[in-house]
Amino acid sequence: MSGFQQQFHESANTALAIGQLVIVFWVLGILVAIAAAVWLFLDAKERGKSGIAAALIALCSAFYGIPGTVIVVCAWILIRPERARRGTPASDDGLPDRLPSGIVAAPTSKEFLEGLEENT
Repeated sequence: MSGFQQQFHESANTALAIGQLVIVFWVLGILVAIAAAVWLFLDAKERGKSGIAAALIALCSAFYGIPGTVIVVCAWILIRPERARRGTPASDDGLPDRLPSGIVAAPTSKEFLEGLEENT
């Protein structure tokens, strides 16, 4: 009978160790997903995209473990857009600097208020 009890205790210890290992991997997966979500959020915002959406996708990948999070980050790296340009001149956006001839620009706020006073 003592052999059975010893075998039972060894099985219980093994099950406890496996349970602890599963918890460690689960916590590690959550931490990796949080780190990926922060990085994706900042990178998406820097590129002019929705950082919240990218972070939520990374957090949802935590359900698939570390490999799922790695796949999401690799996919983002492959499909992410170019960085948004800051402080570039207005001529880079494809709009003309001047209006074509024959088109009258809208009045300035001062001209608008003067015209409003004249008509009231």
